[in-house]
Amino acid sequence: MGFNASYLAFHGVRREEILALMEFEDTGIEDEAREVDFSIADMPTGWTILWSSQCEYLPDSEPLHLPFRCRHSIVGCCVLETTMMSVGFGYDYDDQGKMYNRWNISHEAAKGHDNLECTGTLPPESSAIIEAARAEAGTHTNVDVFFDIPVSVIESLTGFRYDRPVYDGKEILFTELRSLATA
Repeated sequence: MGFNASYLAFHGVRREEILALMEFEDTGIEDEAREVDFSIADMPTGWTILWSSQCEYLPDSEPLHLPFRCRHSIVGCCVLETTMMSVGFGYDYDDQGKMYNRWNISHEAAKGHDNLECTGTLPPESSAIIEAARAEAGTHTNVDVFFDIPVSVIESLTGFRYDRPVYDGKEILFTELRSLATA
């Protein structure tokens, strides 16, 4: 059985603000395997990762329309290893200060091993990642290397990869969150 999970990564937003707006409380209990419904971790790269053990977060998710007090970057990733689908996305602000979906990149193996759908202005790091995957796909025709493209784009921005909770040789500490909305 593989991962079916999603996460949002916030840059420039305090953990307390994320928890308050998302109506969570940090229990302080370590979630080493990221098996609880929701957990959170601070990255040394300045990003805060909000993990969902299900695919709660997609480009049109409600959390991306919350009134954060400062302009910041939000990116997200959803992976369904059971169907070999992955999605990466990023949000930004327009001239009026309203948040909008700036870009999406997705792969669905059911549409072919070389399926890749892109909209908006992808991060500059994306080009090299896509080209490397195309080169690898040419030599490994029976491997779905395009699945990793959205995941790798998000990793290049945040330093976090869903299947490797380690950064710079150190384990990333996730702690369990409790929903205040259902309490």
